[in-house]
Amino acid sequence: MINEDLLSEKLRYLILMNSKSTQFKIEDVYVEIEYLNQEHTKIGNYEVDVRFDYEGVLDPDMSTFTYQVQIMSEKMGDLLAEYVITEDGKIVSNTEGNVTIGEGMVWKMDYRADELHYFDLSYRFGYDN
Repeated sequence: MINEDLLSEKLRYLILMNSKSTQFKIEDVYVEIEYLNQEHTKIGNYEVDVRFDYEGVLDPDMSTFTYQVQIMSEKMGDLLAEYVITEDGKIVSNTEGNVTIGEGMVWKMDYRADELHYFDLSYRFGYDN
């Protein structure tokens, strides 16, 4: 059986450490794992929910803003994908795994131009077989 709490905490730590030199001030990370079997020894996919303060530039003009949010989401996805969970519950560098990441889904934005830039996004990770 995979120790989900320990695995989530380790991945959360790695994500927080990797984000230190980026434009993302991560506030919270939550990992949810879906298993392929009842014994919880084989992972089918998992989701990472992240809340962060984006310290990069966002233009309040709507057409530019949406494009910049898309770029921001891709950068966050790249950050989250640096370390991944394998099907058997190990954390590895993504260069060693067969893990793919879906596009980020924005759940919530607390945004006021030049004041507040909080975002809640989710990313689903799956396996290439």
